[in-house]
Amino acid sequence: MAPYLPGMVVKPKYLAKRLWGSAFGVGFLALGIITLGGSYQPDPEVADRALGFGTTLVIAGLAALAASWLIADLDKIWCRPPKRPWWRG
Repeated sequence: MAPYLPGMVVKPKYLAKRLWGSAFGVGFLALGIITLGGSYQPDPEVADRALGFGTTLVIAGLAALAASWLIADLDKIWCRPPKRPWWRG
């Protein structure tokens, strides 16, 4: 794939994991944008909370989209399950 920014190349390996990550990212973005739309409330406390929550969701959505397509090995970003003596995984 051709880089669209210097040093950033879209990685097509692990397509199912990348699509799930993109779905979560789009969901976070959609909720963030909807919440930012509600930040114009007459009550200043409600407007402040909606603005903060919406901004957080937009940042999380952008981070999820970037991580799902730009990280080469997705197995390195998740923690492995804890070791349990009774678990055979």
